[in-house]
Amino acid sequence: MAWKQVVGAFLLTFNSWGPFLSFGVFQDYYQETYLSHFKPSTISWIGTVQGFLLIVVGTFTGPLFDLGHMRGLLGAGTALIFLGFLVASEVRDYFGIFLSLSILLGLSSGCLFVPSVAIVAQWFPPPQRPLATGIAAAGGAFGGVVIPIIFKASLNSFRVGWAYKTLAFIALTTLSISFFMLRTRSVPDQGRTLRAMLDLKAFSDLKFMFFSLSLFFSFTGLYIPFYYVPSYAKADLNVTASLTFGILSVMNTGALFGRSLPSLAAKYFGSINILTFVTLTCGIIHFCWIPIHTLIGILIFGIFYGFFAGAVVSLPMSAYTELWPDVSNVGTRFSLSYSFAGFRILIGSPIAGILMSRFGYRALQIFGGIFIMLRFVSVCAAALIHRASRAQRKSQDMISML
Repeated sequence: MAWKQVVGAFLLTFNSWGPFLSFGVFQDYYQETYLSHFKPSTISWIGTVQGFLLIVVGTFTGPLFDLGHMRGLLGAGTALIFLGFLVASEVRDYFGIFLSLSILLGLSSGCLFVPSVAIVAQWFPPPQRPLATGIAAAGGAFGGVVIPIIFKASLNSFRVGWAYKTLAFIALTTLSISFFMLRTRSVPDQGRTLRAMLDLKAFSDLKFMFFSLSLFFSFTGLYIPFYYVPSYAKADLNVTASLTFGILSVMNTGALFGRSLPSLAAKYFGSINILTFVTLTCGIIHFCWIPIHTLIGILIFGIFYGFFAGAVVSLPMSAYTELWPDVSNVGTRFSLSYSFAGFRILIGSPIAGILMSRFGYRALQIFGGIFIMLRFVSVCAAALIHRASRAQRKSQDMISML
């Protein structure tokens, strides 16, 4: 039963993070066709608002999950993503595309994301939780690989309308499987109310603040390569439009393994320790993008950056339950922590687009790398506070035994 929940959660992340990680393909398509008269930074707002809603809506869906409304969230998420892709299949103007890919898909993703994390935390004890969470999180990267391929193949065979309709029916099918497969394990406290939605006590926890701040910094720069490497390859390397789809798929293939394999190491070395290492490495690789001016170089960069970026995204889920083992309110606290990241997703890529328009690609490459390094500093601070509190508790236990 427990591993069925992982399969169901995998399909949830496929449909919540998958479209967001695929947006570079949508941006590149619209930049060449219906929205060619808009600046890249303006088009990128479509994807960043989707990512913003994916995270911030979790502030409300997390408490609803803890109160036992998982099926309502899954039903709403399924309906919204199906409607979003159907609307995208018919519209050709900026407002219509924004409504479908930003608002409808963003709200859908926000309904699906927190259950995908919280359900796994309920079913697995701490030693097995990193691996189970990593496999579930890999669904997002798998979506980032598969969705661009399906979109591209559908464009070649049909028009853009049927490309989106194909994605709509895939989402409906996979989410229907999740709906009937997932089961919550903990019994909701009937005495709780939505007045506890914000859990204000969390803001007095210094460890929580540094952990949340690390997410705030991370999502500012982490997805810049996923948005702008395809256009960089076109501008700097003169690659064909069809090859840019392949570059993004390579990055998401790396992320697919990055969201699962580091979780094996986390089982032995601790999620927070592995998270610290992969964050530092991801920041270094982001800076390595600057001197790359060959197709082979960008492909190698894509696979390695995708791998470590995937780990940076997936490991906070298990690191969170390592820092706070109580899973009774994991939906509320985790969604509150991730809401910090939502605001930076909202502005990170548009700022990078403005920097690119004014100063070239090097400016956004430096911009993204700096913020990933700031995330490294913040997660180190959270880890040090955690170790200090554990050492203090051990010393107090020893004193009480004496």
